Amino acid sequence: MGTRRHAIENFNRVRELVRDGAIGELQEVCAWGDRKIPRPGYLPAAGEPPADLHFDLWLGPSPAHPYNPGYFSGGPGMNCLSWNMYWDFGSGQVGDMGSHTMDLAWNALDAELPVTAEGKGDPFNPEVTPVKLETHFDIPANDWRPAVKLAWYQGGAMPDPPVQYINLNKIDHGAMFEGSKGVLVANFDSRVVYPQGSQADLTYYKPRTKETLLPPVGDFQRHGLMRAKATEDVL
Repeated sequence: MGTRRHAIENFNRVRELVRDGAIGELQEVCAWGDRKIPRPGYLPAAGEPPADLHFDLWLGPSPAHPYNPGYFSGGPGMNCLSWNMYWDFGSGQVGDMGSHTMDLAWNALDAELPVTAEGKGDPFNPEVTPVKLETHFDIPANDWRPAVKLAWYQGGAMPDPPVQYINLNKIDHGAMFEGSKGVLVANFDSRVVYPQGSQADLTYYKPRTKETLLPPVGDFQRHGLMRAKATEDVL
C-alpha cells in the first residue's frame, strides 16, 4: 500500500514500461530505503501525559508501557519515527517507508502471495525492530510474466547495482526492475531505463500513445491544492 503516493503519475509509467517489455522479460525486482533509526529499547517512565493525549487509548491492545515524551517527538508528519521502531507499537521501516516504496514494485508485478520468504539483518531484539534488514520473496508466475524474485532492503543493506557506474545509494527510496534486456530504476517521481546486452536496442519496444496510457489513480496535485484552499477559507 502506498496510500496517496500511488496517485503520482510515475507509478503508472513504471508499470507500463515493465508490462510492455521495455526491459525484456521481467526476472527480478527489489526496493529499498536508507533510513537508519536505531533504538536501544523501550523508554523508561518520564513525566505524565499531556492533557490532550489519552495515553492508554494510544497504547490500545499493546502491552502496558509507561509514558515517555520520547515516543512523541519529531514534529508533525515525522512523529511516527519516534515510536514505530518498537515491536509493541509498530513494524519498523519495512512497515513505514517500506509500504510506500514497495508499492512501486507491487503496482507493476500484479503479484499474489509469495511462495517463500526469507529475512536477514540485525540480530533479533525482542524490543526493537531491526535497522539493517533485507527480505527475499519468491513470487509465482502469472498470465503475463514468469516467476520472479522480489526483495526489500533497508538500513544500509542495498542491492548490487546493475553496472558499476550506477550508484543506487544516491536514491534514498527506490525500486529496480531487472529484465532480460535491461534495467529500470525508479524513485517515487522519476524512472530511467538502461538497455543491456547486444540485443537491447529498444527496437522491440513500442511506447504507448497518449490515448492508451493508464488513467490516473487520482489527481494528486489537485487534492493538494484543494486542501490548501480549504485551509485559506478557514483562516
